[in-house]
Amino acid sequence: MSRVIKFRGISQVTGRWKYGSFCEVIQVLGKNPVSLIVADNYDEYIVKPETVGQFTGKKTKDGTEIYQGDILGGYPHGTAVVEWNEKSGCWMSVSFNSVVNEAGDPSTEREETPLSYDLENCFQEWRVIGNIYSTPELLKQ
Repeated sequence: MSRVIKFRGISQVTGRWKYGSFCEVIQVLGKNPVSLIVADNYDEYIVKPETVGQFTGKKTKDGTEIYQGDILGGYPHGTAVVEWNEKSGCWMSVSFNSVVNEAGDPSTEREETPLSYDLENCFQEWRVIGNIYSTPELLKQ
């Protein structure tokens, strides 16, 4: 079974998501770097570099593809965001839990779980409810 490699990013022209099978960062003379996504049919889209995310190779129970930066709902503690973990070399679902320490001070605790473990073993009801670029406010819920 081969791994499907795909990318997405928000178009600098239309503001809509563009999807493709190839992603290349290019330098435009005298300007900041921009990303270029080339779709399967060879259409090229210039996208906002900070919005480029890779397909994780995973899908939700309803078949929705999960990309880097997606926000997942249906998690027992609220929401989780999908991030790549360099140290572990895998996609993680990252949730943020409000906790109170022994001194009574509130803080936020970051919990990371391998995405494949969560999807296959624990949280079958997860769904993509947004992403950190278009709907970052969902992480505050």
